[in-house]
Amino acid sequence: MQTNNQSTSKLIHYKSKADYDKGVKNVVKEKAPELKEAAKEVAKKVGDIAETAAKASISEDAVALASAGKKLAVDAVATIAKSAAGAPVSNGPSEAQELKDALDAKLPINKPAIYFLEGLHLSTLNSKGGLEDIAKSFSDSEFVSWQDEDQVFEEIMRRGDNEPIVLVGHSLGGDAVVNLANRLNSIEGGFRKVDLLVTLDSIGFDNDIIPNNVDKNLNYILDRSFIFNDGPNVARDHQKTDVVNILRSEGHTEIDEASDVHREIYQEITSILDQNFMNKRKRELISLFQVFRSPDVTKVTT
Repeated sequence: MQTNNQSTSKLIHYKSKADYDKGVKNVVKEKAPELKEAAKEVAKKVGDIAETAAKASISEDAVALASAGKKLAVDAVATIAKSAAGAPVSNGPSEAQELKDALDAKLPINKPAIYFLEGLHLSTLNSKGGLEDIAKSFSDSEFVSWQDEDQVFEEIMRRGDNEPIVLVGHSLGGDAVVNLANRLNSIEGGFRKVDLLVTLDSIGFDNDIIPNNVDKNLNYILDRSFIFNDGPNVARDHQKTDVVNILRSEGHTEIDEASDVHREIYQEITSILDQNFMNKRKRELISLFQVFRSPDVTKVTT
């Protein structure tokens, strides 16, 4: 059998395993820049797919696949970077960590968006207020600062449209959750519906008109007025938004700690989560029914 010299001329023969390892390392060093760029491009595509998955509210399997793809992309960058530098592969460079953080920020979040935003917290106070206690009652909830408004917005946008959104804020946190509701009621926010908006003695300006993407607003306010404290809230469209203004006799720092306030907020959130659970089961049953109604399935079973 004749050998094609052109095809075999590029073969490299190694005398030993050590020579082979050394040769491979040299090739990796030589190709490192373009390999790193290729790995980054793969990582970017993985991130884009994950972001699309979040907007489409696809299955948990897709989320798992996106996570696996992210890990492979991160490992690829770490391996190439370390090999090119001649360092051990197992340590992992900061570049790979930066890539991991960037991809983490794009992965879908498959759980309800329940956020409690505290107001101004001074180090002289031992307690962060009552919102933290309510937040602990729900496994999917997040307790954050009013200054984390941008982070909350980004995390909400990584959720599917079918996930409920609950925003609870006290003081400056109340101002922040109204801002979030308005941001979600825009092209940037995809005109996302807010199932429940709870404001407890909000402090701020221009936040007493509740946008029409909010289903319900519970507005707890003091029965006496101060300079920066808000008064009653008003629905921009009363046919779409139910606004309930509730007068309270507590002080500003106690209103979020009242047990009956806790109970009302807890019951409202629980009702939303129960309805969401039923809706998910309903969608699953409809999907299963459609599978069994498909011609292929019918043909196999008959």
